[in-house]
Formats: sequence, C-alpha cells, structure tokens
Amino acid sequence: MRVAFLSLFRRGHGGGEGRVAHELARHFADHHDTVMICPSDETGLFQEEDSQLRVFGVRSAGGGEFQMPALSSKTVRGMFDFLDAFSPDVVHAHEPALVGLIGQIWAKMHQVPFVHTSHVLPGKVLDFGAADALDMKLLQGSLSESISRRVLSDFYNNCDAIIALNQSALSALRDFGYQGQVFVIPNGRDLDRYVGCVTADVEAREKTLTFVGYLSERKNQAYLINSHAHLPEHYRLVLLGKALNPEYRQRLERMCRDQGLENVVFAGQVPHKEIPSYLERSHVFVSASRMEVQSLVVIEALASGTPVVGLSNETIDELVNDQVGARLPAEAGPRQFA
Repeated sequence: MRVAFLSLFRRGHGGGEGRVAHELARHFADHHDTVMICPSDETGLFQEEDSQLRVFGVRSAGGGEFQMPALSSKTVRGMFDFLDAFSPDVVHAHEPALVGLIGQIWAKMHQVPFVHTSHVLPGKVLDFGAADALDMKLLQGSLSESISRRVLSDFYNNCDAIIALNQSALSALRDFGYQGQVFVIPNGRDLDRYVGCVTADVEAREKTLTFVGYLSERKNQAYLINSHAHLPEHYRLVLLGKALNPEYRQRLERMCRDQGLENVVFAGQVPHKEIPSYLERSHVFVSASRMEVQSLVVIEALASGTPVVGLSNETIDELVNDQVGARLPAEAGPRQFA
C-alpha cells in the first residue's frame, strides 16, 4: 500500500501525540510505501537517515514544540502536487487542522479513504495537543468554543473513519455527535526496554516520586507540589519535562520556595530513551493530570513495574487500580493524595 500520514509536529516534538504519529509512520514504512507530511524548515521531500520513511516537509515558523505551517497558496499547491504524484491509497491525519485539513480536502477531491486518529476529547479540543503548545488566551480569543466545535464537526463528518484510543474516547466522539465508523485502537508502545527495568529499592530511606510530561496547567504539577508539602523531607519529587509556558514553571518554582520545599527537582526535558533509567530509580510515578486520553508515560511506568498513583482521568481510570498503584477521585485533596 501507499500511505500518507500527516502530523502537526515534526519528529521529536509534540510530546506523546507527536511521538505516536512518527513512530507509527516509521513502522508502516517497513512494510509499505509510506510518507509523513509534517512541519519542516523548508518545503520538500527528504529521506529519514535511520528508517525507510520519507518525509515531505512543509515550511513552518516557530522555535517551540509547535511550528506553524506557512500555508501559502504556493505551499498548498506543493502539497497537492506531491500527493498527486505519490497517489496514496490511504491518507491518515493525526490532527484535525492545518496540514491535516489540507490532506482531507485532497482525499475528498480524489475519493481516497481518509482516516483520523483522535488524540483529544472532541468536546475539549482546545485543551489538548497543539493547543498545549500555544498561548491559550490567544488561541481561545481567535477561535471560540462554538466555532471550534463547528469546524471539528465538519472535519469529523468528512472522515471515512476515526480511530479512538479507548472506550472513553469512543464515548466522547459519540457524545459529540459523530455517527460514522470508529475503530478502537490503543496507542502502541515498544515496551522491551521498560519490561526489562529493575525496580527501585523499597528499603531505601529516600523515596523518589517521578512525573514525566510537559509542565502545563492541564498536567497540574501545582497539585503535585501541594501534595508533596504533606510528605516527609526524605521524599523527593522529580519533575521531568519542559514548560510550555515559562510563566507556569516560574509559578511552580515560587510555590516551592514559599513552602520551603527543597526536595522538588525540576529536571527539565531529557531524551525519551533515558526515561527507563529514571523510572528504575522511581518508587512511585505520580499524575494529577486533569485530562489524559491515553497517556504514554503511564503505560511506560506500569510496564517498568513502577506503581502509579494518580487522580481519576481517562487514562488512570482505564489502567490503574490497587494492584498496580492507587486511583484517587478527581476531587481528592493534596493531603489525601500524599
């Protein structure tokens, strides 16, 4: 088959959503003629050095996790010309906007099946994915909830099928009003490195609690810090990940200073291949995220044998119980979490 994948994120960006998109495309390329269309420094086709995957880059601006594609008429024409020449059997988009929408238009024009993997809860689309990497006030000011709902509904109705990551995502799609085909396919992970992890020494006096992910309001690290204030000094909280908004990290650091917490470590972003080593030193993986359709790091933590303690959300409800950690109600207070 010839398959065209589309993502709003270049390789190595976009957190789990971006990682899933690129890993899926690279694995497809081992067996099919596959191309990934995504942001790049310049518009054009190139071959990835370490895989069979070809990438059609769309010139984009921005230096953060999300680069805005420069969708001029020339760029769009270039995308259309490339798709005309490649002639994919299937077009598969990971985001319902920008390059994903252009791919959908091309697919409808050429009667090619168009599939979308939904990494968000459609009723709360502005709280997920690319919106995490943008200034939310700016985004919400230019795209109201009612407009985003209408645009998303139109996009869904022009899909031949949507992939939901779990039953919660399927229910959210149906509640949103989507009546078309839905296939439930969880996020895939290569867990060989994780299942081979050693577990942290439970007899060690210092206990390490770890969180992995962007520092953001949705991930709710402020709650973790407030919880940590109720734990003994020999408990250490390690926050792995970079802040999408520098002001949020400054707020977290200020909270630590105000509460005299010297045992909270802001480790910043580390290469994903190093995460198993951090989990091997972790006694508990902690999560207070308000929404997680299907968190990759929770899957990875569980595979490594690290217990997970989290507030109720879509991922915690699906994967965590008292056999592998603890699931608390979403309204549980920081002291109860501690």
